[in-house]
Amino acid sequence: MPRLRITLFVIIQLLLLAFLASCGATGNVNLSALPTSITPAQGTGGMKGVIGNITNFWQGGTVYVFAAEYHGDENGKGIYVLEPSIHPYTTVDVGGIFQINDMPVGEYVLVVGPSPEEAIVVRHNGNAKIFKVAVNKVTDAGSITLEW
Repeated sequence: MPRLRITLFVIIQLLLLAFLASCGATGNVNLSALPTSITPAQGTGGMKGVIGNITNFWQGGTVYVFAAEYHGDENGKGIYVLEPSIHPYTTVDVGGIFQINDMPVGEYVLVVGPSPEEAIVVRHNGNAKIFKVAVNKVTDAGSITLEW
């Protein structure tokens, strides 16, 4: 059984590499080339993106992207409280791709990990990166690189 898991893992990785090459990726995935099923419900928004270096942090198991409401300034200096029972979240697929649908309009901090306790806040230059979700729009978070 362990041999089968290793073989399947290698096959999935090779398929992923072939897919990324077909997207013209050189470290960044062209999200516009990815199929999307997001159609936000009336009055809500959505978000999509890809975690480019997720395997550097977690190998195997389920990894989530939580969207915590942000309250603060545009420079990432403020507060957020992550409560998974009420905030939008989704799982990350094997290629690091995620999609969250039907999000309330507002500003969010993305928190990535196998659980809220083990999660990492998406940062840019040391500050939490803020993502805005608008009504009837899908926010493209782009290719995200996690930082410690």
